[in-house]
Amino acid sequence: MNAAERMALIQKLYDRLPSLTDCKGLCAGSCTDIDMSELERERIKHRHGIKIRTRSDAEVARTGAKRCKALGKDLRCKVYEDRPLVCRAFGVIEAAPCPWGCKPERMLTDEEYKMLQLAVESLGGHSMRSEADRLQMLRFLRTAEGKAALKRQMDKARAEVARLKEVAHADSAGSNV
Repeated sequence: MNAAERMALIQKLYDRLPSLTDCKGLCAGSCTDIDMSELERERIKHRHGIKIRTRSDAEVARTGAKRCKALGKDLRCKVYEDRPLVCRAFGVIEAAPCPWGCKPERMLTDEEYKMLQLAVESLGGHSMRSEADRLQMLRFLRTAEGKAALKRQMDKARAEVARLKEVAHADSAGSNV
């Protein structure tokens, strides 16, 4: 099976994700280091000229999260139509609901997401994170400590969105002078 056929099958898996019925578009601050299959990565590079590499958890812990290269100055995803599974699933997984209150048609169970993720990786090539790492993350997000950590991350994301909006506003005000 060639890459185009595998990507068509991955798209069918994407189509199984519930859509957000009330998206507020506030997730730009969450657009940081992400994990994706090699085929998803290559598709973005080929179609958009943007190279996104997955950094290991240890590297992220050592240097901090980095802004996603696909996030534009306007706080919009430059690869939205080709975004990977992890981005498409933001806010629709039981363990990680949208922190801004956006609601999906239905929530994916952790098991449903795990199965989709494994299917995408089997078609698109494995990511850096292991299945055990992903399961540990989902279990952690269900704990009080995990929920608190997610809240801290989302508070930082909200602050980053506010900062990015100020920068975008200042840039547009400067161009109108």
